[in-house]
Amino acid sequence: MGHWSTYSRRGGGPPTAVELIEMLTAELVPSLMIRVSYSGPVNDFEFSLFDFGTEPNGWEPVDITGFPPDVLELTFVDDLSAETDLTYDGAVPGVLTPQTIPLS
Repeated sequence: MGHWSTYSRRGGGPPTAVELIEMLTAELVPSLMIRVSYSGPVNDFEFSLFDFGTEPNGWEPVDITGFPPDVLELTFVDDLSAETDLTYDGAVPGVLTPQTIPLS
């Protein structure tokens, strides 16, 4: 069988693209926490503390708490008031990596 016969058995056409989950907002909550909203469901236990960092100082969180279906809260020990961005560079399946989003 050729290439096109495989497509026709599946319903015709190429397979559909998988849409990756991405960070939508990163809200600074007082000065030691960032609340991150995602475009789809996420689980806090899939993420590592080392997946996240801030710019310009590179602070890493000390705790990640999930609020299903699509919010994570990252807790830091450092004052975040001078930070401008949140970065993510991890390996959670289905989550876009790397990402940088401005803090609001």
